Amino acid sequence: MHREKLLVIGDHFIRPDLMRSKLGELADNFEVIEASTPFPLEPFRDIAEVKEASGSEEQMIEILQGVSICIAHHAPLTKNVLEHVPDLRLFVVCRGGPVNANLEAATRHGVSVAYTPARNAAARDTASSKKRISMRSIAGVGPPGRFVGPGVAIVSVGSAPDGPGSCGSVAGWATLAADSRRA
Repeated sequence: MHREKLLVIGDHFIRPDLMRSKLGELADNFEVIEASTPFPLEPFRDIAEVKEASGSEEQMIEILQGVSICIAHHAPLTKNVLEHVPDLRLFVVCRGGPVNANLEAATRHGVSVAYTPARNAAARDTASSKKRISMRSIAGVGPPGRFVGPGVAIVSVGSAPDGPGSCGSVAGWATLAADSRRA
């Protein structure tokens, strides 16, 4: 049985193995690939048209081949990357804002983008069911979020209170939502 590919690309601050662990049993439904960028050993920088990114377009093009879901910290999602990765349909940015993702290009390529504005908060203000509803809107299977354009939604969700890797928990909901598109 062919399983869909899911890439977790962290760095030396939010490690990919920690991100993967936060997916829990959901990871069992995917072929999970781990990768890393050099942040913070090398400061983030502008890459092509995106800000505060780490790694390279070439790295992203190579590792995103055949990947439909990507959970990233500082990895760049540029117009050039999107033109070379036709299978990508969901890009989750584990940061307070998606400045390392080109939202207009993602819209044109039908890639949904989500981010975690409360990532650094330790608040438990968002219950799991509310996360599920919010993240489902990314996949177009629930109430609408704040849509940037066709196929791209920026959904504000609370962060799980389990430290720097908590974006993996939120990303898990996004992955679950994206997976529901196939149903």
